[in-house]
Amino acid sequence: MKPHCSVIAINWNGASDTIEFIASLWGQEYEAFSLILLDNHSTDQSVYEIKQWLSHPAPVSGKFEFKKNLPGKIPFTEMTWSQAQQFSLNSEEDKKRVFLIRNEENLGFAKAVNRGIRFAQEKLTSSYFFLLNNDIFIDAQAIGKIIETAEQHPEYAVLQSMIFYYDAPQTIWNAGGRVLPWGQTRYYRKIPNKKIYQTYSISGCALLLRKETVESIGLLDERFFHGEEDLEYALRLNKHGKQAAVVVDSRIFHKVSIGANKQWQKKSERLINAALNRFLNMKKYFPHWFWTIWRLVTLFYYFLLLLFMYKESVKDSLKIVRILYEYSGRISEVSPRLLKEIQEKLR
Repeated sequence: MKPHCSVIAINWNGASDTIEFIASLWGQEYEAFSLILLDNHSTDQSVYEIKQWLSHPAPVSGKFEFKKNLPGKIPFTEMTWSQAQQFSLNSEEDKKRVFLIRNEENLGFAKAVNRGIRFAQEKLTSSYFFLLNNDIFIDAQAIGKIIETAEQHPEYAVLQSMIFYYDAPQTIWNAGGRVLPWGQTRYYRKIPNKKIYQTYSISGCALLLRKETVESIGLLDERFFHGEEDLEYALRLNKHGKQAAVVVDSRIFHKVSIGANKQWQKKSERLINAALNRFLNMKKYFPHWFWTIWRLVTLFYYFLLLLFMYKESVKDSLKIVRILYEYSGRISEVSPRLLKEIQEKLR
């Protein structure tokens, strides 16, 4: 009997991407999986459109061909998070469906994914949790290859798929990488001549977690609303002496930055979010004396970045850096409320 895998994905105002993703997911050769789709309180017609498509799946046009015909209907169960906590599975056969869980607000990535993992743990007793972005196309062998490799290599606590650009399918977007001593990441850009290799950084875009890993080192860090939770998890793995790997034959094609572009109107806003995420993350893992020096050096780097790459004025660049300095020393989380507060100060 093949181990059960819960695929966990988030939708937020992205029905067309989510539908293409589900269509590719239902073309998997590996069939022992469920999809837990959490809608992060979409403000458009996403939930309605997704349910309509699941009831009458129609061919989806895109860059890739589907290797399997879609069924006449994809079974789904819709519920609120409160209802999900009371849910009881009737039989093992009922697992192969979409569990569409509607969140009462936009929880961000980490908190929403954690709800999905808890649902998979408690209600579906899954052996694996496969975190996938909704703006991807997943190759028909991707789940089978990554689970087969996980079963053969128990020494790896988490495994990541090889991620390519959706619009340039031969070009790598993320193939793992390493974390430098000062907190920056360097990503691998070439496919090695092997089927699996160790990585020191991981991407939450296509990440397989073992149930034992979650039980031993925990869920994603909910202090981060958008981004950084995967790097924090990689650092946590390393702290606990656990290893991660990339599976070359498990392939994902990612529509890069779609979610980020919907979240932020200006590049400088994205930078502020990323900078605060990194300050908060490194504060946990660096010695305090090193973090204090590193923060000042990094703030100067951000000033140069704002000035020369983001084309902000000297006045605006200094203002942003002053705000980053003020907040980076005292933040306990990077929340929408905090980011809104900062945006008000920048006006």
